[in-house]
Amino acid sequence: MSETPQKTLGKYQIQGELGKGAMGVVYRGFDPALEREVAIKVMGAATVSDPELKKRFEQEAKASARLQHPNIVTVYDFGYDDQGAPYMAMELLRGQDLEQRIRKSPLTLREKLDVVAQACLGLAHAHEHHIVHRDIKPANIFISESGIAKIMDFGVARLMQTSQTQTGTVLGTADYMSPEQIRGQKVDGRSDIFSAGVILYRLLTNKKPFTGENIQAVFFKVLNQEPPELVLPDGGGDMPELQAIVDKALMKDKDERYASAKDFAADISDLMNLYQDILNENTVFDTMFDPSTMIDMEPGSDGSGRRRTTPTGRVLGSTSSGSRTHRAGTAFPAGRTRPGATAASRTATGTPTQMMRGTQAGTTSATRVGVGIPLQESSGGVLKWVGLVALLAAIGGGVFWFTQQNAPPEVSAGAAPAPAGPTVDVAGQFVLAERSLAAGQLSQALIAVDAILFAEPNNEDAAALKDRVNEAMENIQVAPPVVAQPAPAQPAPRGPSNTQRATALAADASLSIGAGDLEQAEALIVQGRGLDPGSPRWQQLDQQLRRAREGVASRARASEQQAEIDQFIVEATGHLKARDYQSAIAAYDKALAVAPDNPQLINARNMAQTAMQQAAAAASVTALSIQESPTVFTGRGQSDTPRGFESGGVNVQRATRAPVNPADLIVQIVPVTVQPGDPYFLRVRIYNRGNRPIGVKSLELVSTFGSRTTGRGQPLQPMVQRVNPKDTSLIWEVQNTWTEEQNTGKIEAIVTLIGDAQLRKTIEWR
Repeated sequence: MSETPQKTLGKYQIQGELGKGAMGVVYRGFDPALEREVAIKVMGAATVSDPELKKRFEQEAKASARLQHPNIVTVYDFGYDDQGAPYMAMELLRGQDLEQRIRKSPLTLREKLDVVAQACLGLAHAHEHHIVHRDIKPANIFISESGIAKIMDFGVARLMQTSQTQTGTVLGTADYMSPEQIRGQKVDGRSDIFSAGVILYRLLTNKKPFTGENIQAVFFKVLNQEPPELVLPDGGGDMPELQAIVDKALMKDKDERYASAKDFAADISDLMNLYQDILNENTVFDTMFDPSTMIDMEPGSDGSGRRRTTPTGRVLGSTSSGSRTHRAGTAFPAGRTRPGATAASRTATGTPTQMMRGTQAGTTSATRVGVGIPLQESSGGVLKWVGLVALLAAIGGGVFWFTQQNAPPEVSAGAAPAPAGPTVDVAGQFVLAERSLAAGQLSQALIAVDAILFAEPNNEDAAALKDRVNEAMENIQVAPPVVAQPAPAQPAPRGPSNTQRATALAADASLSIGAGDLEQAEALIVQGRGLDPGSPRWQQLDQQLRRAREGVASRARASEQQAEIDQFIVEATGHLKARDYQSAIAAYDKALAVAPDNPQLINARNMAQTAMQQAAAAASVTALSIQESPTVFTGRGQSDTPRGFESGGVNVQRATRAPVNPADLIVQIVPVTVQPGDPYFLRVRIYNRGNRPIGVKSLELVSTFGSRTTGRGQPLQPMVQRVNPKDTSLIWEVQNTWTEEQNTGKIEAIVTLIGDAQLRKTIEWR
């Protein structure tokens, strides 16, 4: 089938195509046996030709089928179409994926937290079965019509590896990848936890926590920078418990993240109990400054303006519903209004107003611009005046455009418009001003900083930033215009600034560390530090490089240790093949001396110990000494007197040729080492030696134990009535418990064939 629709696929009826992707096609199907609709994913012809991809599809389908959880899409069946392409039948979902839901309609804070908590429970189940998704993103989380979140496409990241994949390959979706994924390192369930944290951040803010102009910039931020802090809209303050949960999920070091997705879900559940009064609101968080624009950082800070979270356990702990009290420093202590509770901060429908709204319909740009911004004259010259003229022209256009590009989505149609007035994204303007100043775009920097001062005239940081812009302008030498003089020569085009070059070198250094090229990374760090020595990123990269070198040394030690362990395992395997269990156990003990907590070694030693005990027990048991007679065949109507000479005193010489025996009987007691009290099987088989089928009519089993005989004249119905030529068929099997009386005995099997010929065989033992 692969990509050409058919009417059936195995036992399923194909009803239509649901979707098509790089890996194959998904069809809507119907299972007539169970009368249910299914979704059938069939591997495409372009990928099924790769044996490695095909093998991994099969492995992943079987692994996914073991995951039975309400928050994971259920896999019912696996098979192959008539062209050899593998397929899997799954539950048919109705609803939309989270990516579609985000784009189409807003979610309440309760829905946002609940969908991430549900996804974490599904991930926890997968991780308990040693399966890592590796591509968690909104498009792979399905929201059913009843609100149930289901994780889809387990193993897609692995499927996309080809046979050329090597250590260090980067797999996943860039915006949601964990640091260890970017570095091409081995990942575990904590990588999925990081991706779930990115989804939570995006749901809360309508922004991705790590963005950049290109994938290199995104990777650098994931590896080196923390996302901006969360801030509640309409001046409501913050939610420190939620901030702590997001921080812990997005820790760069996986050892400092949640140890399990179940802990992540439990903290979200506790948070929902703590803030039940605002969960039904469409709360969209704003963010603090982008840490990439911060020049001076407090020692020990991560650049986001907050300290690192503790690397142990959960953030909120284990608290039953309704039992939490506000600790000192937590969100909304006594006497403080919870977010969105004041009348002034609400819209007509009761939904908290969101930051960065546009002005009322019908207002012009003039109502949004910063009228009244003082035009300060300085010794900066012509360029300063150009910047101020541009400010007057652009406040209503360029600045408003920038703020709207970085704003959350508009409120729903039923909400009342926000009060008219200037809407300046202060944090965004700081970002724009810093970047423009670093790039030498001084007029643009001045526009942005003056926009901040228009919104917040007493903002000391903005005033200091403006002084830096003015200083940069004053340092530019502009030739005064001279009448009748030729125009001054145009300056040569400006290349990248030292700050820009240093940023690129830092990104390259971080990626080099991830790729394991530590010498190259060190050289790039030295080069970049020379261009921008005051940047805090070098301290971060130094720490990253140090950890990478420690990791290399640790892996080298582990490799040496593993080589020693492997040697002992090879030794133990050889002893096991020779059934020398004692020597095998001694070899495992040597390996455990190197790695005493290795669960595989402990399990292997225990299995060798069990095998030795079973061998000893078997050696102490005496097997039954069974003697069996040959199979005797009696043809139909055969008698001792030849036909036609029944009387008359004629002496007839009997023929010496016996009738041809068409088959052999096989009578078995299994096992032959059976002891009183043990279960055993009595089996009767027929081997058809001839070239024609044999019909079986009935069976008698005459058993003699001591002086007691049973079964004679009691025909039994055989399990099969036909034995094909050159075939052996089981015609009778019975299970029972062996008794002391049966230690000496005899069984005669009498099989009557169609046509009344008979086969007989006797076995005796003592």
